[in-house]
Amino acid sequence: MSKKLTQFLLICAALVTNAVAQDVADGEKIYHDYKCYSCHGYNGTNIFVPLANDLSGITVNEDVFIAFLRQRADVNPATATRAMPNYDASVLNDKMAKDLYAYIKTLRDKSPEVSDDPLMQKVLDAAKADRPTGD
Repeated sequence: MSKKLTQFLLICAALVTNAVAQDVADGEKIYHDYKCYSCHGYNGTNIFVPLANDLSGITVNEDVFIAFLRQRADVNPATATRAMPNYDASVLNDKMAKDLYAYIKTLRDKSPEVSDDPLMQKVLDAAKADRPTGD
């Protein structure tokens, strides 16, 4: 392969990677701004409506996901109760829906290490400090 072709392919790969990373970042913002975590959990692992690890049938591909969002708008009442809210194109446009899908596809059911959560680390340290030594 020529040097110029190799450079061209590397540039294309970098541009695609940057675009995907931006979509995921935008999708994460949408996930939080629209309070998706309220039902799906912060990492998509809520037991009632899980999204992480591709456990939901609506994440099989982007088209199915967007169709589901749009269908929800057609079949749900205007004021959602326990059902998923309405997300027609006037509320969540196609780019936003695709960004949201890109973010959801990154969600994995993996609990963080205690050391990665300062509050949990404090609780664990306090519990260890309060534990009897067995003397």
